[in-house]
Amino acid sequence: MNLSEDADNYSRKLREQESERYTDNPAFNEDFGVARGPGGIRPAPVVKVIITFGQGHTHEIDGIKIDRDSLVRMAGPSYAACRKKAFELFGRKFCTTHVEEHFKSHEYFPRGIVLEIKA
Repeated sequence: MNLSEDADNYSRKLREQESERYTDNPAFNEDFGVARGPGGIRPAPVVKVIITFGQGHTHEIDGIKIDRDSLVRMAGPSYAACRKKAFELFGRKFCTTHVEEHFKSHEYFPRGIVLEIKA
């Protein structure tokens, strides 16, 4: 196994763990914002995901230009729900998705977060 395969396997494992944290939780109700459990109804966990874009990945939403120098923050009930919404909005024209708490590369995106979306 080479370094690239190691990195791919590590990334895949992180995505699976993050997705399973919420999607496999039987207490989670698919109604965004509500979880049911022994304590009754309480706010559901929210996953915040940062979406990056590549060289040819340009979009415009509500007059906001999204390109390689910008980021989009998406909040949803799970990592998987956020990725699904990203594909609905951007098709295959985005680069990567990162759980926000693990994303440490803001300095490489001079325009920063230009749009926030609910999944």
